[in-house]
Amino acid sequence: MNQPHNPGREGIHAFRDSDQREPLRNDVSPFTVGLNMRIVSIDARAGRLRATFDPGEHYIGGARPTVHGGAMATMLDISMATLVVAMTGADQRTATANLNVSFLRPLPPGPCTCEVEAERVGRTVAFMRAVLLDAAGERAATGSATFPLFTAS
Repeated sequence: MNQPHNPGREGIHAFRDSDQREPLRNDVSPFTVGLNMRIVSIDARAGRLRATFDPGEHYIGGARPTVHGGAMATMLDISMATLVVAMTGADQRTATANLNVSFLRPLPPGPCTCEVEAERVGRTVAFMRAVLLDAAGERAATGSATFPLFTAS
């Protein structure tokens, strides 16, 4: 069994600065482990990130099996937060202050992709937006979030 891998800020920055040939596992929490998160690409200069997920059975339910909406929101949130980390300095920290999610259609079980774009990153706050795509590339949900930035003490 694979051991969990939490890349942390340093690992995310190292991946950002690498050739990004191999996706970065982001097993930062039980959520990202169960959602099988992989960071595929980060372009901090352009303010873009791409991550893939393959939600486990704990996140699937319903008569017509679909991914739970809370899991979809988590995929959007953690992807946007990862881009904030990639775009900020080693001494900066963040947390989600506001998260808005629009569910456009059910997300079927299986692989999916989250694409994130930075709308603005200032000295004290970052604004992100993201789209969650199913395996066929269809939009399942969109999200936006606000992340305050503060210096680690």
